[in-house]
Amino acid sequence: MLSGTRVIVVGAGLSGLTAALELKRRRANVRVIEARDRVGGRVWSPMGEDGRTRVEAGGEFVDHEHTVLRRLVSRCGLRLARVLHQGFGLALRLNGRIDLRQSQETDWQALTRLLAPVVRAYTADGGSWQSVTAAIIASQSVSALLAARRARPRTRALAEAMRGFYLAEPEELSSLVLIDQVKDGGDPGRRRMYRIVGGSSRLPEAIAARLRGAVLLHHVLRRVTITGPTVCCHVETGSGIVLMEADVVVIAVPAPLVRSIPIEPSLPAAQAGAYAALGAGAATKLSLQFESAWWRRRKGVRAFGTNLPIGSVWDGAEEDRGVALLTCLAGADASATMKALVWDSGASGVVGQLDWLGTPDAARLAAPPVSWEDDPWARGGYAVFGPGFDPRLRPLLAANHGRVVFAGEHTSEKWQGFMNGAVESGFRAAEDVARLVTLDRLGLSSAGPEA
Repeated sequence: MLSGTRVIVVGAGLSGLTAALELKRRRANVRVIEARDRVGGRVWSPMGEDGRTRVEAGGEFVDHEHTVLRRLVSRCGLRLARVLHQGFGLALRLNGRIDLRQSQETDWQALTRLLAPVVRAYTADGGSWQSVTAAIIASQSVSALLAARRARPRTRALAEAMRGFYLAEPEELSSLVLIDQVKDGGDPGRRRMYRIVGGSSRLPEAIAARLRGAVLLHHVLRRVTITGPTVCCHVETGSGIVLMEADVVVIAVPAPLVRSIPIEPSLPAAQAGAYAALGAGAATKLSLQFESAWWRRRKGVRAFGTNLPIGSVWDGAEEDRGVALLTCLAGADASATMKALVWDSGASGVVGQLDWLGTPDAARLAAPPVSWEDDPWARGGYAVFGPGFDPRLRPLLAANHGRVVFAGEHTSEKWQGFMNGAVESGFRAAEDVARLVTLDRLGLSSAGPEA
C-alpha cells in the first residue's frame, strides 16, 4: 500500500488514468493534471452532428487478445460489442485499376513466404529487439527490405496500404516492425474485434469518475525539477504558473510531448536519444453518415485496407442497424491528402473515392474530421518506429528517471499503438511507483536519476 505517497500523474489519457486508478487503489494521494478540457487523450468519441450518434475520432477497436483492456472495461461496468466479424479485405490500386478482395490472407501469405528467410535469421538470434540481427534489420525501411527481396508490385501495394495500420509510409517504417508482425502471425485484419458500447470515451470517463475529483483539467505541465526526495512540477493554469510537489511523478503523455518537457536533471543521453528518434504517425480520422448503409446490401466484409487517399475504411456502426456510418483512417502521407480532399470537396470528395465499394448514397460528415498531428497535445496518431530508431534503446522509453516514471502506448513493447498498450503501461507505471516507494522504505533512496 502507498498510504501517504504523493503522486502527480501528467496526462488524463488511458495510460495516465489507469495508472491513477491503480495508485488510488493502493491508497496513494493522486492528482492527475490534463492540458485539455476533457479526459481521454487520443481516445475520444465526440457527439456527431445529428446529436445522437457517437463518432470514434481516436482509439476504437478492442482485440480479443487485449486481455488487460478487456478486464478494465468490465471492471468499469462497460460492455463490448463484437464488430467486423469477417475482418478486413483489401482494395488496392494497381496499374490504374482497383483490385478488390474479400480477404487479406492470400497477400499476407505471399508476404510471409517472401520474408521467411529474414524471419528465420531474426528468430535464430532470439527474436528480440535487443539482438544484433534486430539492429541490422531495423536499420532498413520496409521499402528497402521489399526491394532487396524483389517483391512484386502487389506486395509493395500491400505495404503502402499498411499506412492505415502503422501510420507510416513503407520508406518511413522500420522493417523490424513488419518482421515482428510476420513472425507473430501476419495479417492484423483477422483479429476478433470489439467496440465499447456507447463509445470508447466511456472508458476514460468512467475511470475519471472513480477518481472523484482528482483530475484537474486545463493544467499544462511546463517543467519538472527533481530535488532530493521531492519532484516539483511547474504547472500552467488559468491563473498563472503554480508549483505542485510530489514524491513521484508519472508522465503519461505522447512521446512528442515528452521531448518538449524540460526535466532537471536531464534524461540520460541514451534515453533522451531514444525519445528523439521515436516518430509519431500522421493520422486523419473521419466518419461519413448516410441515410442507409448501402455497402451492407452486398455480402462480404465491411472493412478494407487500401492504398487510396482515404486510407483504411470500415463500417463504423455495424452493431447498430439504425445508424449508417463509414469510418476512414488516413495515415502517413494519406493524412495530408485526406485533409486537402475534405477542404476542397467536403464529404462528396471522400464519397468519390468509394465507388469500388458499391453505389454510394449522398453523405455528410458525421462530425468534423480529426487530424491528430495537428492536435498540440498529441502531435500524431501514435508512435512510429522508423529506420533511424535503434531497437536496443526501446526499453529506455519505459525506464524511470529517478522519481519520474513514464507511461503511454509508446512504452508498451507488446501493444504499442493500441489502447491495450496504453492501459498495460498504466498498470506497469503504478507498479514502478510502488517499487520506488518500497526502496525508500528499505532505506535505499530513489532520489537520484537512474544511471
